[in-house]
Amino acid sequence: MTLDLFYKLSTIIIPLATAWVAFKNLSFTSSSKQKDEYRFAKDFIEDITRTPNQHPLVIDRGFRAIAGSTKLSANEAAYIINQKDSPERALQNYIFSHEYLKFYENEQSSKIDYRPCYQNKYKRMGLKVLHWITYIVFSYFALSPLLLIPISKMDFEKITLPLIFTLTVGGSFAVYSLLSLVKLSLAKKLIAKFSTNIDELPEG
Repeated sequence: MTLDLFYKLSTIIIPLATAWVAFKNLSFTSSSKQKDEYRFAKDFIEDITRTPNQHPLVIDRGFRAIAGSTKLSANEAAYIINQKDSPERALQNYIFSHEYLKFYENEQSSKIDYRPCYQNKYKRMGLKVLHWITYIVFSYFALSPLLLIPISKMDFEKITLPLIFTLTVGGSFAVYSLLSLVKLSLAKKLIAKFSTNIDELPEG
């Protein structure tokens, strides 16, 4: 009984640990690439500081190149880059959780907040609950061929195909739900961070 329980727990823990390591490695970049990005960011920021009235296309492409994304406008990227604390991490997290966030600007001020459809606090809470339930259900479904059969009665040849199917389908939905939870958590932290931690912007 103890061996069976240990085996079932390992089938849950090991895949989750592997997925976490893989997710962390997504943010890794090579040393040479980091140096190139540093040089470009340094040269571009010095350039627009010396010559602020440049062509909008140059400003737009420069900030988007620093951001590494075409989803962001030049002012949006500038707003995030001018974080006092960890601007690169803020930029990465903003791009990752962009589906929940929006950049609002007018002549008086700029800010980052939830998109209109996510402004309601209770709707966000409901989404979190839904994603947690979906994650648990589909995680169990993904591993169900291993969890529902005692190890002493398990025939790996017979469960291989069902396991491939459940891991593919259930694992996909479980990962999607987990990433959505991470995005919602990052969005909340970023909004709080942006509201108190912005320097003056070198806008184009």
